[in-house]
Amino acid sequence: MAYLVRKVIKGHGYLYVVKSERVGGRVRVRTLEYLGNADKVSPARLKRALAYWKVGTKRPGKGGRG
Repeated sequence: MAYLVRKVIKGHGYLYVVKSERVGGRVRVRTLEYLGNADKVSPARLKRALAYWKVGTKRPGKGGRG
């Protein structure tokens, strides 16, 4: 599942859509899309990216929790 991450670099916030995946027995975080400066990302672009990458949607059939 993809999720939204805000990184602070030299005092400025930047938004990324990232995904965790297992590679060679270790978890790696892969950047799917860079959205830009957190203060300047338009709501329309953010909404479009979240829908495209299905951020926040649950995967069916994974079970085991709650």
